[in-house]
Amino acid sequence: MKIFAYKVNDAWSFAEKVPEAATDSFESVINIKQSDFDYLGAECVSIDPVARTLTFDKEKFDKEVRNVVFVDEDSKEGHETAFAILRSQAYPPIESQLDMMYHDLVSGSTTWKDAIEKVKTMIPKTEFQEKKSVRIGKKDYEILGQNPDGSMVVDDDVTNNG
Repeated sequence: MKIFAYKVNDAWSFAEKVPEAATDSFESVINIKQSDFDYLGAECVSIDPVARTLTFDKEKFDKEVRNVVFVDEDSKEGHETAFAILRSQAYPPIESQLDMMYHDLVSGSTTWKDAIEKVKTMIPKTEFQEKKSVRIGKKDYEILGQNPDGSMVVDDDVTNNG
């Protein structure tokens, strides 16, 4: 992907376009997907204005940004992570839960239990089902297995969905 390093006042930064206020700039190409660019921060990029180079630390990006922000729901780990995130965001804040528990103990009500049960019902835990087909273009191919090199073995008999 083509990006630009640019200088405004005394500070260097980077973007897809050079702002009008820039007093200096140079072009660079980095190995990053357009969809990942929005998550790219200065911690993964170093700019050397003297050598006129911009260096992208892909390993650091993958470790510190990509693996935190992105969840691959097609893997068992990703499925479990997505479920945990979804359910944890649906639960009431801990402070509210503690307050509910206190009032339940004092009054004999079941407010906390009801709130937790509602979330568990709305977002039930599901077992991970390994993907049995893959879409390539507009066609679905049944996955039959995996080659020793890790590539997929797919059925040549395809269902055209498009």
